This record gives sequence, C-alpha cells and structure tokens, in this order.
Amino acid sequence: MPFISEELWQRLPRLGTETAPSLVVASYPRTGELWLDPELEARINLAKDIIHTARSVKDTYLESKAKPEVFLSTSESLADVISVMEDLIGSSKLHLNESIPLGTAIGTVGNRCEVHVLVKGLVDPVQEINRLQAKRRV
Repeated sequence: MPFISEELWQRLPRLGTETAPSLVVASYPRTGELWLDPELEARINLAKDIIHTARSVKDTYLESKAKPEVFLSTSESLADVISVMEDLIGSSKLHLNESIPLGTAIGTVGNRCEVHVLVKGLVDPVQEINRLQAKRRV
C-alpha cells in the first residue's frame, strides 16, 4: 500500500519543522506535548468502558439484534459523545442522567458510571429462569 500511504501523508498538515518531500524519506514522528491530552484520553477511555459494559449487559439478556434503550447515570461530561456511543452500543436511544425506569439490567463502570439497559418486555422470562438455574448448578 505504498501509494495510498504516500497520498495520505501528502495531505496531512505539516508542522513547521517538517520539510521532507516524501513519506519514505521523512523522519519517524516523535510524540510531543502538542499531541498529548490526558483529559480527552480519560473521557474516551470512559466512553469505551461504558460501551463495553452496555454491550455486555445487553448480550447477557437480549438477542443480538435487539436495540434497547440505555440509561447512563454519571457525573462525567459525555454529552458530546452520546450519539457515537448510542451507535456503538446498538441502542434505540441513549439517555444521560434521566430518571431510570423499572425493568432495567444494570452494569457499572467503576464508581464513575451506572449503565442501565431497559430489558422489560424484551426478555423471555422462562428462558431467563432456565439460564439462571443452569448458572446456579455450576
């Protein structure tokens, strides 16, 4: 893929110190303070953990194609990534800090967030009882 890599590299914005005419002769990039943002990294890691937890809860109780509503209870600022998280979780609607209805399954992300997946009306009670009894026997 050398041609694609070169084309992409040519279109990247350059720092004032970069003068190489081609990717193949450019020096390997160094990490600098310009690229580090610990606060953003922490927010993205939290969003990733929330997505993982919500999908895990969803997979435990629901069929893979189900798109339940998901409720997040957190003091963290996540309003700007809600739509992306909604898509990656596979939910019909993602609610941030709204009242939690009855009939949700819960997962936690440390002490930073509670993830409530609405399973009421979507779970087969007989199948769930059988799953729990089988788990109890083990």
